Parts: sequence; C-alpha cells; structure tokens
Amino acid sequence: MTVLHHNLSANCRPEELWKELSDLEAVGKHNPTVRQARVTGSIRRGIGTLRECDLVPKGKVIERVIQWE
Repeated sequence: MTVLHHNLSANCRPEELWKELSDLEAVGKHNPTVRQARVTGSIRRGIGTLRECDLVPKGKVIERVIQWE
C-alpha cells in the first residue's frame, strides 16, 4: 500500500480549511496532476471513503481514506 502525505499552507480559519479539504472531489483545485475526482460508494466523507482520480496527462488512481483527523 502506498501512503501519500500532503502539506498545504493556508491563511484562513481552521474551519474554512477543513471544509475545503474534506471535499474529496475538489482535489483537482489543489493538485494540478488531478484532472477529475469522484467519490465512489455510499460513504461520502471519513474513514472508508473511496475516490477515483483521473490523472494528467493520463492514468487513474483509486484511493481509500484510512485516517480522518
């Protein structure tokens, strides 16, 4: 299993940042290598959520949330 960690700098309140980061389909706004992302399955947020990301220029990854803090 591959584990990725990302660090972002933000100049806003924690609540605003968390609202943005917890939108798992908006990853393309923060990561230019993601063309489109969609949540699959019945869980939309939190542990167990599955996401498919179409990559630039091509390819796809499937991710599962294993930690949610």
